Amino acid sequence: MWINVCNGMIMNNLLITPPEKIQTSCTHVVPTRADKSRNEVVSIAKGIGIIIVVLGHCTFGYAWLSLFISSFHMPLFFYLSGYFFKESNYLYPLRYCKKKVRTLYWVFLKWTIPVLLLHNVFCMTGIYQVELLEWSSIFKRVLTLIVLMTGSDTLTGGVWFIKELFLSCLILSLLGWVFHSTIKAGTNIVMAIIMIICLAVAHIEFEFPYGVIGNSVFLAGAMMCIGYFYHRYEIYLQRFIYSSAALTFIIAFMTVLGSSLNLPFMSMHSETAWIIPFIFTSLIGLIMMMALSCLCIHSNRYIKSALVYIGNHSLYIYLGHFIAFKLVNIIIVWVMGLDTRMIGEFYIDLYIGFLPAYVMCGCALPLLSNFLYTKYITPRFDLDKVVFNLLKINE
Repeated sequence: MWINVCNGMIMNNLLITPPEKIQTSCTHVVPTRADKSRNEVVSIAKGIGIIIVVLGHCTFGYAWLSLFISSFHMPLFFYLSGYFFKESNYLYPLRYCKKKVRTLYWVFLKWTIPVLLLHNVFCMTGIYQVELLEWSSIFKRVLTLIVLMTGSDTLTGGVWFIKELFLSCLILSLLGWVFHSTIKAGTNIVMAIIMIICLAVAHIEFEFPYGVIGNSVFLAGAMMCIGYFYHRYEIYLQRFIYSSAALTFIIAFMTVLGSSLNLPFMSMHSETAWIIPFIFTSLIGLIMMMALSCLCIHSNRYIKSALVYIGNHSLYIYLGHFIAFKLVNIIIVWVMGLDTRMIGEFYIDLYIGFLPAYVMCGCALPLLSNFLYTKYITPRFDLDKVVFNLLKINE
């Protein structure tokens, strides 16, 4: 019964408000209870998704688990980014790009530069098992991070996602503006054209000089377009797919698992021949996660609130869980009396019982750090505000 209630709340909102108005209106709309329910479904999907991402980075040698997770976990966030893409994002490209500089590019720099500056400290404390860098080399890499968004350090290797999301957002906005201005087409046609172009370019194996942009960025753009259409026609998916969320989840789970085990390793950087199978598998993974989210929406209120909170702060977990892993490494080495050089390992895979510690700390510590930073440091010194005022990129 509660599954039907969840589905009903989402469908009622979509039936009351036409898809055209949801996607294209630039006027302020007062959020309704159904709006909140729909947003919570997406937040829970992101919350479960980021936990799976953390799990996927410490699979303890279980190849099938790594294959299963990699087949959908990162595309999920590209799909959900496109889920909220609006017509105004390409009608006013400068405003949209400015927003993405604030929310993605600046976050990229705020995480990568400090970690890179601490490279030698991490080497001397055993957190890294690599050579020390000259300050001239560090300075050059800082410039590379600023200009090209490449050259991040070991603990921030995962920022490739932020770079590709940032660039794909810019591509969608600029292409959308070009096609809207030239052919005067509606949003659906514009997004369909962009999706076709992104898919075509994604099948071309290329990379701009210095690794600024490659075909994976266009694959991310295509996934964002698919996420847009998923949201656009979600009302029809509700009728046929989410009428039984449990059954949908089971079927989607088995489909993704079967595909991941019978196809080569698939990721955002797979060979071009496997792009379409990867999109199919990851799209089924999106349906699986949304169905699971519908199952969770009326679960225990504490579990639901926790997943919503995690989903709303998933970016901090994604950026910080590598660092949290190092703290777990230090505790394991200290408690078990292991060789201190093992601190430099990505994670210590001696015993599967360590897995819960890595997943819990990988999620909890970044959330705690962000909470403390927001509560105690930001009110006294808001670095974001200082930088945005200096560069005149305030909203």
